[in-house]
Amino acid sequence: MPDSYTKYTNKIGLTNGGDFISKSNDVVLDFPYKDCILEGGQDKEDQKRKEIFYNETIASDEISKMLAPKVFTNAKRYTKDGIEENITSDELIYGLVNSDIEDINSMKLIDLIKDSVLVERLNPTKKSIIEAIIKGDLSSVNINYICKSFKIFELKDEFIELLDDEDKLKELEGENLNKDFMEYVLNSSNIKTDTKVSLIETKINNHSDVIILKQYISSVLEITNLSSVWDRKQPLLDNGYKERIG
Repeated sequence: MPDSYTKYTNKIGLTNGGDFISKSNDVVLDFPYKDCILEGGQDKEDQKRKEIFYNETIASDEISKMLAPKVFTNAKRYTKDGIEENITSDELIYGLVNSDIEDINSMKLIDLIKDSVLVERLNPTKKSIIEAIIKGDLSSVNINYICKSFKIFELKDEFIELLDDEDKLKELEGENLNKDFMEYVLNSSNIKTDTKVSLIETKINNHSDVIILKQYISSVLEITNLSSVWDRKQPLLDNGYKERIG
């Protein structure tokens, strides 16, 4: 058949008395085959619809175009304030993800920009999406943002436990180790003592305020009595953690 999507016979015929049923006025059974493009339907409204075998009605190159991935161009956003033009693909994706679409569809969109996705641009109510990003390969940009906005970040436990499991908590420094972050981590029962001591070491090396350091050290049971050093006392260094701090 001209312009057929297959080079093979594209009808399966049943015979009756040596002749194909297709040549008669009787019922013909038309089966999908390996490269058939069939528009199926399961709703009641579809029961009376005639099924379409696209490979019988359009050429192969047209089918290829129909099935090929598509790219958004000249996207516009319609808001209550009017029409926003020249919307980038990233802006369009974030806009859709932050809308009311289902999470499973949001994740498909996030996968399109997974190497550059920014937690900062996601609506905080999208917890399942943010949690999925946290459990993935969290970029340094996202780690920095979450640390700096830690006070208002809602998935604190998921974030710090993931970093601890991957030994990334110990690598944090500077502004990331702010007061809200440090207090939460040091008082968490799910974070390893070794990690807590490493963070305190970093704060000591950064010449943090003595009052703050005493508070941090007092928060960790294994080294808590070392805070008395600033009261001119000499506590025993009776474990490895105290030796590291002392």
